[in-house]
This record gives sequence, C-alpha cells and structure tokens, in this order.
Amino acid sequence: MIIAVFGGTSATGRILIGQALDEGQRVNALVRPPARLGIVHDRLRMVPGDLSDAAAIDRALEGADGVISLLGQSAPQPGTPIARATRNIVASMHKFGVRRLVIVARPGVLVPNDEPSVLTRLGIQATRRFRHPVYDDVVETARVLSESGLDWTIVRPPALRDGPRTGHVAVGYLGDGVTGGSLSRANAADFMLELVVSRQYIGKAPVVSDQRFSSVAQSLPVQIAPGVYCLRMGVGITSTNVYFVRSDSSWVLIDTAGPNRGAEIRSAAETIFGAGSRPAAILLTHLHATHAGSAHELATEWGLPVYVHPAERPLVSTGYKATEHPTGLLNRLTTQAMSKNTRELDLASIVHAFDPDDGVPGLPDWQCIATPGHTPGHASFFRASDRVLLSGDAVLTVNLNSPAEPSRHRQQVSGPPRFSTWDPHQAAESIERLARLEPRVLAAGHGIPMIGDEVAPALLSFSVETRQVSPARRSET
Repeated sequence: MIIAVFGGTSATGRILIGQALDEGQRVNALVRPPARLGIVHDRLRMVPGDLSDAAAIDRALEGADGVISLLGQSAPQPGTPIARATRNIVASMHKFGVRRLVIVARPGVLVPNDEPSVLTRLGIQATRRFRHPVYDDVVETARVLSESGLDWTIVRPPALRDGPRTGHVAVGYLGDGVTGGSLSRANAADFMLELVVSRQYIGKAPVVSDQRFSSVAQSLPVQIAPGVYCLRMGVGITSTNVYFVRSDSSWVLIDTAGPNRGAEIRSAAETIFGAGSRPAAILLTHLHATHAGSAHELATEWGLPVYVHPAERPLVSTGYKATEHPTGLLNRLTTQAMSKNTRELDLASIVHAFDPDDGVPGLPDWQCIATPGHTPGHASFFRASDRVLLSGDAVLTVNLNSPAEPSRHRQQVSGPPRFSTWDPHQAAESIERLARLEPRVLAAGHGIPMIGDEVAPALLSFSVETRQVSPARRSET
C-alpha cells in the first residue's frame, strides 16, 4: 500500500512515517524542504513543495491508495490555511481516484454523538473568542471534508503527548465517559495507519485517547452519614457529586450531575432503596448544568417537580448579568455562558421555587441555608442533629482554582470556582454563614466529602482567610 502523508515533518508525522515504513508500507511525503523530515528509506518518496502548489500535491498523490493529513496550526494564522490545504488535497484525490482520507484535529468542533461537559463547551467558546483563526480553520476544514464526497475520518485526540506505542486506545465521543485526557503521538500514528487500511469510522469524527475511563466503576453510592449517600460521577476536574438523602420512609435526590446521567442515577437509587424506588422530591443546590443537567430527564421519568431556592428560579429563563459585580473578563464570559447553558436545559416547566420558611421539600429534619454568590439563589442544606452539611458549590472539598489540585484529588476546604462565580463578595459571606454552622460532615458538589471533628475548624479558618481577600463590593450609585 502507498500512503500519501501531509504534515510529515510534525512530531506525530515523523512517528507515523517511521511506523508505516516499519510495517512495510510505502510513503509519499510532501515536505518543504526535504531535509526537515530527517528520514531516509528506500520505500519513502519525498516530494518537495508546499500545500499551495497543486502540482506538488498531485505528485504526492500519484499511485497512492490512501491519504493521512497531520496538518495543524502551531500558532494562529490569518485566514484558514489548513482548510485551504485540505481543499487542495481533496481536489487532487478526486483527480487520481483516491477515496480514503484520515486527518487529525483537536475536538474544537462538536459532532452529533458528542455530549460535552460545561467546561468543554466553555473551552470551545474561549477558543472561538480568543483564538478565532484556529477555531475558524477547524470548522472550515470539517466543512470541506463533509462536502468532499470522500471516505473521510477525523481523529480527535483531546491532547497529543510524547509516550509509548501501546496498541490500546479508547475510542468514543466527548462526554461519554469512555475516553481520557490525552493520546500519545505513537498511539495516534498507529491508530491513523490502522484506519487508512481498515476503513473504520468513515464519515465520523471519534475522540481517541490512551486510557479508558469508565463511569460505571464510579456509579456506586457511598454512605457518608446516616441516611446520606454520595454518588461521585465523572472523572478529574469534571467530577460532580449527587446525593441521596433518606428521611423516615422516603428519600430525596439532591442535584442531578450533567446531562444524560439519569440512568446511572436511577440505578444507584435502586442500589440503595430497592428496585423501582422513586424519590419524594428532587432538589437542586443551583442551576448550573453540571448540577441540573439530568433534572429534566429524571423529573420526566419519575413524574416529579424539581425545587430550587426562589432567588434561583429566574435563571431558568432569564439568566443573570455578571457585569453587575466586580469580576474580570473571563468570569463575565464564563458566567454568561453557564447562564446560557442553563436556559438551554428546558427546565421551565419542571422547576419550581420552594419557600425556605416552610422547610425543605421531602426533608422535614433538614433546613435550607441561603448561600448566594456562586449563583444568585444558590442553596445549601443542613441537618442540625448531626451537623451534616450539603454545601453544593458554595464550599468545595477540592481546590478547582488550582490546576494541580484536582488531579491529585486532595481533600481541602475551598471556595467555588472563581471563573464561574457570579458575585465573589456574596460567595465569601455565604462561606462565613456556613462556617458558623460548625459542620462535622462537609459534602460538596465537587470533591470527596470531609468527615470528622477537624471539618469545622478547617471551614472556619478558610472563611476567615476568604473574608480577608474577598473583593470589596462595588459601591451603589
């Protein structure tokens, strides 16, 4: 087989060409200049030229059975250079009757099977805003392929890294709990060479990574206090907690994780409470999509309303204005985007406000603690009899404000993510309010629950520290 390779002088390209030659394939590589490739082999034909040279592309396609493109922008460039190059390659493929094309691209464009997390959507939106030449190039390249009439596949690694060739990769789509966070260049090359021969995933754009992550292993609820169970869903920085709380003969679900988690939550509930078990109510600490994402699915399945604090209910339809508070550009963009994601969850018909003065729906032995700041109507729930606090994102037990901490899963009292907090001043006041409860169990929306006599002093110390550095509220005018 003869494979035409474009982008062969990239780090992944050199590895791919080396693997192809080792496997007995012949390679035509378009390079400028040829010396940059640094590979000499009797089955390697180097074609001098660049991607704007139609004649050079034709020479690279002569006799080829398939094409692999590893083209990408190392830095933002004007226009859409990768899309233009891909269009030239497609034209040459039609000329020579070559149908198979495999390319590599970052997952910056969503495809129908993707179920991206809020953080993934925010990352894509940030790229679109701040690195729009790169984003536009990826979008246009995908369009060129979709209209090409060829047998194409886009391989989307979350990130490429140096690493060994193991021959084992996870293949899936964004948000399905299957793929991990990176793909070794050696495995990327191996997978693309397999595709150009096997013709799998034609017309598709799978996400490919080194490690297989399974949400099933995490879908086991753990009891953290009498009648209180925690279900941790997702991996790494995207991990979110869901709580099942028993009260007398009934139980209540608090938070619903991200979208499409309903089946896992129902399965966990049946593990705790028995087959066909149904809660008395669904409560949400707040309406961010990482906590309300499966609310509509579960409310429909169980035939139940979903309850939020009265100050949170308007977010269902109107959102909120981050510009009212002393936050930076990234915070404003993030909170506005998360507000938009909430409005897209189709919650208007199922979400209802409850009156905290009348108690917590389905939980007569608990009280609602208003903890605005992360969102306007964020609520926490507290059982005074044994000082169990379900704090949502008002207080976390993992530091999402430090890139290093979430990957180590270190338990520590921390505030809500700064980039997605609506009003930092109110958030600090809410942390102080929760510290006065002196909880013995701190179960947050993110992080492993903290249990023991050391919880209250740790929360108090953090509250004092937060108040000292919290931003002053903008004066009223």
